Amino acid sequence: MYTWLFRQLEIFEPQYGLNQTRFLFADSLVTDTLLVKLGITESCTLRGDYYHLLNEDWPQFFGDHLWFGQLQPLLEKMITGDVNDWENCYVQARRIVHCNNNHYEYLEGIYKNPFVSVTFTRSDIWEKNNT
Repeated sequence: MYTWLFRQLEIFEPQYGLNQTRFLFADSLVTDTLLVKLGITESCTLRGDYYHLLNEDWPQFFGDHLWFGQLQPLLEKMITGDVNDWENCYVQARRIVHCNNNHYEYLEGIYKNPFVSVTFTRSDIWEKNNT
């Protein structure tokens, strides 16, 4: 559906071109596959939308008890703080979810791919995770 929607933008607005799209902020339903289908992987960067991550996607995945009771302040600080916050909050969150394999793997996915979860470019984190 998203592929069709973006293609329609080009049809309805002739001055718009997909190659002009530099950033796409979306909820977790949108993945890099959309960028591939649209042929814009080189010109566009996909980022998690702050509102959806913190108010819909993550609370839904982790459940109200874990989210509002413990994880929300940690994951929010991970995506808004500096590299030290990223590391420290990740370690704390990992301790909370370590007994649930699904939650643990999901948190690992956030940690290992900060560019999807973080709503802005964090080259310091990227470089640390890829050295």
